[in-house]
Amino acid sequence: MGRAVLLEVFILYVLTLLAIRGVVSAQVRLGLPDWTLLAIPALFIYVPVWWLDRKRMDPQDFGLVLEGVWPAVRLNLLLFVAVLMPFAVGNHFYQGLLFGRSPHWTLPRDFLTQVVAYHVLVVALPEEFFYRGYVQSRLNQVFGRRWRIAGVHCGWSLVITAMLFAAGHSLVVVRWWHFSIIFPAMLFGWIRERTGNVLAPAIFHALCNVVMITLDTCYGVVPP
Repeated sequence: MGRAVLLEVFILYVLTLLAIRGVVSAQVRLGLPDWTLLAIPALFIYVPVWWLDRKRMDPQDFGLVLEGVWPAVRLNLLLFVAVLMPFAVGNHFYQGLLFGRSPHWTLPRDFLTQVVAYHVLVVALPEEFFYRGYVQSRLNQVFGRRWRIAGVHCGWSLVITAMLFAAGHSLVVVRWWHFSIIFPAMLFGWIRERTGNVLAPAIFHALCNVVMITLDTCYGVVPP
């Protein structure tokens, strides 16, 4: 069973990412409108749901539900204070000492729609659905959860999923810094194991993206 599950995950992962790369390439080369890129989150959500339905497996067993809103919000508030605020302070010294940049306190253009809503609905939630919902949960059935990290049972699936998550970004569009995605991805995986579904990691995933984009805008790394 273990080899069959690994093969299943690998095939769905590769086919999904190749389909997404095809969408991105077609949009650029054919000059298609931006809304065609909505096929990407649709693939991330539809593929695991379609497959689990085909295998007659319950999506709830894979955390593919959005339950526990207030516990998810509380956990994310704690993570914001414990992780993202120290990151913002470190980024301030990094930008200042190495590049001589100082903050201008300018929000990205169309902040609520093009940054917050986009990264919640189009980026974070679909990606968490696929990676932490389907991939990580399926790999748990192979590797188990033999570790205990900060009171949460985890296993090799957390590490492997984080690596696949980072590699998946480069399979679509190559960026030199994609290797660093592994570290927040492991935290997303830990949150998924702690809460039992993909809502909390999706919120934190979106928070990370929004904070990073906002900081880059404030420090002039990218235009507003």
